[in-house]
Amino acid sequence: MQNPPPSHASAIPFKASSIMLTLNLAKVGVMSLPDRPGVAGTLLGAIGRRGVNAHFVVELTDHTNRSHIVLGVGETDIDLTLAAIGDIASDIPAAAVVHQREVVLVSIHGPHFRDRPGCAAEAFTAIAAAGVNILAISTSVSSISCLVERPNLNLVIESLQHHFDVTDDGVLVAEDGLARPWRHGR
Repeated sequence: MQNPPPSHASAIPFKASSIMLTLNLAKVGVMSLPDRPGVAGTLLGAIGRRGVNAHFVVELTDHTNRSHIVLGVGETDIDLTLAAIGDIASDIPAAAVVHQREVVLVSIHGPHFRDRPGCAAEAFTAIAAAGVNILAISTSVSSISCLVERPNLNLVIESLQHHFDVTDDGVLVAEDGLARPWRHGR
């Protein structure tokens, strides 16, 4: 008698409900901060007081107990963001503040992602298969989000559509608080 396949059988293809894009972003990295309570709140509060919204936030602590925070902010807000970081430099001294323009947030949504081991690996493999480097990653129970360079966007979309069986109608752009259809190559 054969054992039944595991519940997460890899033979079952992954399916996403949509790919959501947030365009016209810049990546800001606040690197090697003290790892202590309130650092992220201080940083995000400072940029918020300048009217800047963080569309993407990821934080990690390295092996030396230093914290690194990467933000995705509107490309037109980069100067305000850098000024806000300068305002709090004495409160949370960073070893470096780095930034990069022309990045895009790509988020893959699938309600079954939390129940299917390997979804994130499939997404990262799809992006790598397109020859694209991921700048930053964040996940939730139902989504996988990555910052990528804007010139690579069409390659990323095509590969993710193929790997996750998403039609053109399932590729959306977040604009003005709404999800609008993506028009390839715009």
